[in-house]
This record gives sequence, C-alpha cells and structure tokens, in this order.
Amino acid sequence: MSLFFCISLTCLFYSSATRNNRPVIGILAQEIRVPKPNQTTYVAASYVKFLESGGARVVPVMLDQTLEEYKRVFNSINGILLPGGRASIISSPFQRASQIFYELAVEANNRGDYFPLWGTCLGFEQLFYFTSFKTTLSRTNTTGVALPLSFTNESKSSRLLKDFPAELLDALASEPLTEHSHKFGLALSTHDTNEELKRFYKVISTNWDGATEFVSTFEAYDYPFYGTQWHPEKNAYEWRKPYVPHSPSAVRTTFFMAEFFVNEARKSFHRFRSEEEERSALIYNYSPVHSGPNGFFEQVLLVVLLTAAARAQSFHRGKCPRPSVQQDFDVTKYMGTWYEIEKLPAAFERGTCNQATYSPLADGTVKVRNAELLSNGKRSTIEGVAKVKNASQPAILGVGFFKGVPDAPYWVLSTDYHSYSLVYSCTKYFLFHVDYAWILSRTRVLAEDVIGPLRDRLASAGVNANRLTVSNQTGCDRTAAKTNERPIIGVLAQEVSSPKTNRTAYIAASYVKTLESAGARVVPVMINQTPQEYEALFASINGILYPGGSANILSSGYQRAAKIFYELALEANKRGDYFPVWGTCLGYEQLTVLTSGEDLLSLTNTSGVPLPLNFMDGAKSSRMFEGFPDELMEDLASEPLTANVHNWSVSLSTHKTNEQLNSFYKVLSTNTDGTTEFVSTVEAFDYPIYGTQWHPEKNAFEWRRPYVPHSPSAVRISFYAAQFFVNEARKNFHKFDSEEEEGKALIFNYSPVYAAPRSVFEQIYYF
Repeated sequence: MSLFFCISLTCLFYSSATRNNRPVIGILAQEIRVPKPNQTTYVAASYVKFLESGGARVVPVMLDQTLEEYKRVFNSINGILLPGGRASIISSPFQRASQIFYELAVEANNRGDYFPLWGTCLGFEQLFYFTSFKTTLSRTNTTGVALPLSFTNESKSSRLLKDFPAELLDALASEPLTEHSHKFGLALSTHDTNEELKRFYKVISTNWDGATEFVSTFEAYDYPFYGTQWHPEKNAYEWRKPYVPHSPSAVRTTFFMAEFFVNEARKSFHRFRSEEEERSALIYNYSPVHSGPNGFFEQVLLVVLLTAAARAQSFHRGKCPRPSVQQDFDVTKYMGTWYEIEKLPAAFERGTCNQATYSPLADGTVKVRNAELLSNGKRSTIEGVAKVKNASQPAILGVGFFKGVPDAPYWVLSTDYHSYSLVYSCTKYFLFHVDYAWILSRTRVLAEDVIGPLRDRLASAGVNANRLTVSNQTGCDRTAAKTNERPIIGVLAQEVSSPKTNRTAYIAASYVKTLESAGARVVPVMINQTPQEYEALFASINGILYPGGSANILSSGYQRAAKIFYELALEANKRGDYFPVWGTCLGYEQLTVLTSGEDLLSLTNTSGVPLPLNFMDGAKSSRMFEGFPDELMEDLASEPLTANVHNWSVSLSTHKTNEQLNSFYKVLSTNTDGTTEFVSTVEAFDYPIYGTQWHPEKNAFEWRRPYVPHSPSAVRISFYAAQFFVNEARKNFHKFDSEEEEGKALIFNYSPVYAAPRSVFEQIYYF
C-alpha cells in the first residue's frame, strides 16, 4: 500500500492487494428513554444486519466510556455508523461519543489513516451539527413517509452512487424507495448559505415535504464521511409499518448502500490486539430482543381512512373545526366501494386510483380496505377497522389500522349513499391541528354540479376548500405482475448431534440472515411435527430452504420433514400454486434422494475448500443466474468464491446416467476435486426447485474458517443468490390466518447463541 499525508481523498491511493476482507464496523449505542436493569442503551438489530449483509462484522460502541477507551475501540475497528434514534445531538452521551469518533476520524484521515463514518437520520443530523456547531435543522413533515430521491447534478460524481446499477438509480429517482422517519431536516437553502456545511459536504440528493426542500443524502468532499436522512436499513429488515418499502428495488437499495460503506471500511486496517479481544467485542455476544408490534423502532404513523397520493400536509393554528355531520347516518347503506375524486393533501398518500372498500363485521364494526396504484404499476393495500364512537352520532367514526395507535377521526358530513360522500378528519396537536377531507364517489367520475356544493360545504365549516386537489382516477385498470412484497420463507431445522435440554434441533443463523438480506422474513420449520402441522405451515409460508448440516438424508426428522414439503411443493406447483424450494449442501443432497429415490452420492475431497464454478452451456440464461451481473459471473468462473464443505457429492456421470435426476434437474455448474467432476449447482426444469452443493450464505455471514471467501465479489454472491430465491418466493401468496399467528411463528421469537470459537458457525438458533 502506498499513501502519503493529505486531507483530500484524491491523494489517498490504495492497491487492490491491500484490501481488508475481514472488516469490523462499530455501531454507536444510544440511551433508552425509560431504562431498566441491564437495559440502559440499545442498538436496533436492523443496523447490524445491514452491515453484515455488506460483508462486515459489528461491534457495539457503548456510551459513557473514557476517551482512552474510545481511542482503543477506534484503533480496533474499520469504520463507525451513527444510527437513527431520539438522542439529543447537542448534549447527550450519544452526542459526546459521536463527537469523539468524529474528531478521531478527521485526525486519522488527515494523516492518511483511512477511516469511514456513516450517519443515518439522527446520525446524519449529528454530523451536520459537528461540522457547523449550529442547530441548523428545520421542522419537516416527514414522519413515516416513503419518497423517491431528487438527485442533484453533483450526484453524477458521487463516490456513494458510483457502483449502483443504472436501473436502480432510475428506480430511486422515480419510486418511493427511501423511508423517512424524521421531524427535522436540513433545508437545502440552509446548507447552501452555511459556509462550513457547503464547503464540507456535497449534496447528492434532496427531498421535498411540500413546503421545504431538504438534504437527504450527502458525502464529504475530502473525507470518507457519508449520511442519509432516510433509513436504508429498514427496507430489508423492518416490517412493522406499512410505509417501509419492501419491493425488490427497495431491498436492493439496502444491499448496495451497505456494500458501499463496508467496502469503504475495507480500506482501513485497524485491528484488535488479539483474536480473543475481537471475539469478546463482537455483537454476537448479545442476544437481540423481539420488540413486537409495539417496538420502539417502528415509528407511529397516524393513518386515516383513505390512503392516496398527494404532496404534503399543513398545520393550522387553533382547534379543529367542528362541522355538522350527516343526520340519521345509516352505516349499512354506506358499505361497498368508494373512489376518491378530490382531497386535501396528505403526506402519507403516494399513489393514484385510490379507493376504499367497507364491509360489515360480525361485531358491528366495519372492515376497511384501502387500495392505490403505485407509480411502478403495483397495487398497495392496507386493512383496518372502523367503529362508531357514539351510537347517538353514527356519522362520527374512528378508524384504526395498528394496535396501540389511537383511532383517526372519520366524519361523514354528507352522503346520498349511491353517488357521493363528503368525509372530514381533523386531529389536534398542542396549539395546532391537521385536517384531511375527501370527496368520494361510487364511480371514478363525479359531476361538477355535485362536487361544487360539497366544496362549499367544507368552506362553510371553516375548511380551506381552495386546497382541494383533483385525484387521478385514469389508467386504473393497468396492472403489473403480482408480487408478494412481504415474503416469509421457512428454514428447516435439523437434529443436534449431542442434544441437551431445550437444544435438540438447530438452524445456523447465517441462513436466516441471508434470506433477510434479500427482503424475506423467516419461520423455523421444526422437525418431528405431524403431517397436518406441516400442511398448515406450508399453506402459510412462501418457500422453504433445506440447509446444510450432517443429518441423515435417508432416515431422520430432517429427511421426513423435507420429504413432506417436497411432495407438497410438487403438488402445489402442478396446480399452479407457485412454491419454491432451495437446498444447500446437505439440502441439495437431500433433494437428489427425494427425486431419485436412492442415495447416489460419492466421496469427494471437498471438505473446506473454496472453488470457482465451471459453468455449463446455458447457465447464464438459467432462471437462477440470469439476474447475476456479467462481471460477477466472470468472477464466479475465475475466482475461488464458493465455499465447499462436504464429503459427498453427486458425480456428473451419475447425474447423467440416472433418469430421474437427468430429466428433473438442469445442471448449471460442476466442480472437480482433482479426481471426480461433481454437480455443484442445479435448477429443476419444470419446478422452482434449486440446489447448490456450495454455501452461498457463508461468504457474508460466517467468519470462523479461513476457506470461506469474504471479498466484495464473494459477498455479492451471497446477496444475489438470496435475492433470486426470495424473488421466487414473492410469486407465492400463501399467508398466515392472522397477524398474531404470523408473529408467533417468526424466528424473531428466538435468540441466536454465539457459538464461536468451537463451532463452524458464528451464531446458532437452538430449539
């Protein structure tokens, strides 16, 4: 490595041979507002998973440490992330620790010791404060909204976006893929008139809340410092709120942001003094807690009855107007579908073709289903419950979409039930109020002579009817291919070789993290359940993964469960119910037994070796690999990027001479141990069933063995393989019977155990 002293990134030179392929990144903790014993600070797990998906390990950076302790941590890690949250950026332990690391990073980079720093939301705001030491933030109406990015001219020369695929940049600019959960922002005008900020930070993107254009993404000109006012980690890892986008493009945004920052950290060569000290510092030593539906990180979003697509909401001084409502309102006549014709702007509205469908429930309440058409052609829906607050005023209802969130007002001011309805909603916030209004129709058009009096009715109630905007109800029949943006994938557990109490089966956490990195949630599939229990679970999940391990593939709890799901998948796919299956290593071997009915494995010398893939003709056009970038396919074919940890394989000659295997599976790649050419990647000809003899999950998430590759290309393989399978699961629409049942099934209810240094796995879920 050659470098010389400077303060400009343009004069820091790095040889590709001196890249750090084992980066460790710190995440700063912050205060819990209501601390409990042993729970005084926290780190949201989504930030940890975010960095892990990019190929890093994580160290929590604790609060209230001495300067010397912080210096020791700084000299041991390769970058630091300042997360979002609620701490004070002016005076708090979070602010103090952030400032120490900020100043250490500036000093280090000035002397040629490359050290990157990232701030998300609160962390982004904290960085602005350190640079200007002024409270430069303004109020913005951006709590719980997803927005596209407005890229600046300087974004074209951005380091941060340089390696983003062009189609993803297009999606970021046109689709609401960035989740905002902040009440403050840095106005672009403030940035441009503040000399310190303007000189230090390049603005890459901005956003608009309807009143203020604010900075949403930046990078420092002369330091590896980066920030987003939005949350790149949430797209793949946070699921409790409907405004967090989970489309394939949204999840790719998570990965490419993480990959960039981790690759920046690869340019740092700080390290712990010993492997033991490193192990004791890693976040694996702490067990994550499932915060559930009322978790702190899922920000509260007040949603009213209609979800639509407008710009921004306005605050008004004083109390809410109290217009008169429909007399003798009959909720039964009101049931059915209503289309939005005009509305007051609402910050949470995103799409067009907005409509609401109301249907009676057995307990006397009303089921609410809102739908809209997004700019990408996909339909977005949300369901809630409406209820009459007072039987003497049936036109005054409250609507709730989330447990623990107060109902939003829904006042029917006027309706004839068969053609029009005028709805008003207002909520008071201290000295201000926020109001919404909708003119609805039973059809997608409504005559002007009907709309005019409804506008007048609002004006007479003290509502500014001039702010009403016309809703777009054109092109509403266009549809895109249906996709499930909340896929859940089962991972099959297997027997522990030496069982203990409460530890009779396990799943390596790397399989869970891999699927999560691509936008899925995971349900553990327990062994030794009844066929009826497996059938019920099959009807609730969108795909299944058979992991590697050492279970018996001829007779075991693992084999029995795998056989049941394999047969259910075949039956489902035959009747048009798309259900994907993936087998890794042992899981692939299990698939060959289930397909052929016999054990066809041969001994190979492949226990602990990374290998390139020998692609067969047509591999690039296969379903599995067609989405892989060309340069990554070249790397896979020329570099040892696949971890092989198996003693047994299916030889290519055996595959070709076995009628069942040869007619069922297309061989995509092979490998050789020097003696035997064996099958390493397959996909079924007529079913969404896939297998790899190698381990795609290990490259990003397993660190205990030297034969596991961790280069940027190796980590990309983890993501692209996971992305492919999760996108296959998006084609399935199985679901749990209730949100409560789903919540109980998810693997969030279990905490992984740090298994190093004895195990080949970093973390293990035991059952």
